[in-house]
Amino acid sequence: MDRFIVVDFETATPARVSACAIGVVVVEGGKIANRFSSLIKPPVEKFAPINMRIHGITADMVRDAPSFDELYPMLHQVAAGAPIVGYGDFDRTVILNLAEHYGLPIDCTYIDACKLAKMALPDLANHKLPTVAKVLGLSDFKHHDAAEDAATCAEVFISLLGKCDTIEDARSTRSSQPSKPRQPTRAEISEAFDGFSTVILDDGVVDYKEALELRHFLSALPQTKGVNELSLTIDDFLADGDIDGDESLLLVELIANVGSELRGFPCTPCPECAAPIRRESLPGLSSCPWCGTPLNF
Repeated sequence: MDRFIVVDFETATPARVSACAIGVVVVEGGKIANRFSSLIKPPVEKFAPINMRIHGITADMVRDAPSFDELYPMLHQVAAGAPIVGYGDFDRTVILNLAEHYGLPIDCTYIDACKLAKMALPDLANHKLPTVAKVLGLSDFKHHDAAEDAATCAEVFISLLGKCDTIEDARSTRSSQPSKPRQPTRAEISEAFDGFSTVILDDGVVDYKEALELRHFLSALPQTKGVNELSLTIDDFLADGDIDGDESLLLVELIANVGSELRGFPCTPCPECAAPIRRESLPGLSSCPWCGTPLNF
């Protein structure tokens, strides 16, 4: 690849459209040719405490920053149709959600450098950007700073290109329109969420196994905005094989937020899987709708 663009976003909240910073690196001929970074004013000036703890950006810092649609003409000119590289799927989903929100004609080929790292370095304990950068002998950097993450991702990708025969498995061509989640009733979601989340939040920590089990459970639920957002976040965190402390805190907050949306429906837990079943549904049920266990209430 003679030319590609590396991007990294930070967001104000778990919502992918809430980009509050961007780092961009242009690579030509295997070397970093140009770089750019900017704070971004999100569509809604709301910052989640956990996000601020991770990247240190606050609402006051972005108050006079350009919005993404104001930055887009310059970014479009810089990209000039080149493939876009990011570390994990997070940045791709941010791009697509921003494109949808602002009605921008973004249709890009996205390459996931984390997937490439897994192919080239399969024996690592995890494939987080700092871990891979250290293994490759790259300089220390400030993680969760969009400019430094983009530059390090570029260096990682350049190094990995020489270690892989193909990058096709890391390449994803997607249109600018993300799929629309189906919007179910609150009752549908409440019947399957509360029991699982109560068990997971019992010790205040979400570990890798719990996140994996929760993601599997969420796949059976109607995809509301909150459930979809939690699912995407878990996917991002599971991608490198580990859940660190900051990621666990964010998942705890997201799970609690989704749960608070669904409270108020009287439920009875399934004796086998603990998924709550709405009491008014019990007369018409012979088995749990989620695990199939016979019900004898």
